[in-house]
Amino acid sequence: MASRRRARAAPRTSAEPVAAQYGADGVAVLCLGLALSWEVLGLPSPWQRARLYPSTWLAKRPEVDELSVPEGYSLTHTVFFMTDWGAEPQGLPGSARASLEAGGPRWMEAFRRRGHFDLYAELAAVLCCAKVSAPAEAEAVLGGAQQEDGAVPGPAGRVAVRTRGIGGPERRRFG
Repeated sequence: MASRRRARAAPRTSAEPVAAQYGADGVAVLCLGLALSWEVLGLPSPWQRARLYPSTWLAKRPEVDELSVPEGYSLTHTVFFMTDWGAEPQGLPGSARASLEAGGPRWMEAFRRRGHFDLYAELAAVLCCAKVSAPAEAEAVLGGAQQEDGAVPGPAGRVAVRTRGIGGPERRRFG
């Protein structure tokens, strides 16, 4: 009886799916997350957050009035990982903090107008992680946008997919 070899899927060689979600710096952003995870777990890591940060979109601080969806997720996750979800606000360089202070409310308003409340919420969280004041109306805006099932509208239904199956609506309400 001849042995049959099972065909293997080709390894991924392209960062395109990562770039589609996080922008051109997607690999650097994901490596930041891994570096933080390994650091928190006390494991040796081939990466250090400070060395990865210059490869991110935020480090280049482009002057933009509005962010694309991938740029928004890149920026928010860079801040989450550089600040350890707000536990280390000093982990974010001061120039990035100044950029967030100047652009954050404007970017939030643009996502609010576009109906992308997931990114609106992430940007509000990012401002808090960086010790920058979020707009006073952020909680009311998010509460008003929240749907009956607890989700807020976001890009391409991402939020609805991620909250499916979570307990009752009372677990998913803001406030």
